[in-house]
Amino acid sequence: MSRDKAKQRAHLLVERSIELKRFRMAYPGSAERFKEIEKIAPDELKPTLNHVIELMETPAEEDHPELAQFFGFTAAETKLAVFLMQGGSLSAFAKEHEISRNTARNQLQVIFQKTYVRRQAELVALLRDTMNSLT
Repeated sequence: MSRDKAKQRAHLLVERSIELKRFRMAYPGSAERFKEIEKIAPDELKPTLNHVIELMETPAEEDHPELAQFFGFTAAETKLAVFLMQGGSLSAFAKEHEISRNTARNQLQVIFQKTYVRRQAELVALLRDTMNSLT
């Protein structure tokens, strides 16, 4: 498997998964464990594991900076927007980020104002369309 193909495969498996973010938060040292696994993995899996490690070591704050720039989101708003775009719920976001549901709801209202939408489903569709056009 070529390095590019391995990166593409890892990207699809990891970057689009909300579970990785949860895993990364629950197990902060997991990238080191993947490095250990990479040492003993078959050669054809090493490029994929290497890319997974790179993705896991990328700070969550750097996720989708183009959305922040395009819509003028704050860091907190960007985190919420990306979380929702990846299929998460407002309640789950509040719980994972240890903020009140009211705080998350207020952030969502500001996002609605900045994107000129009224419903969460509209927001998610807009964010996905925007990401597709920006990439």
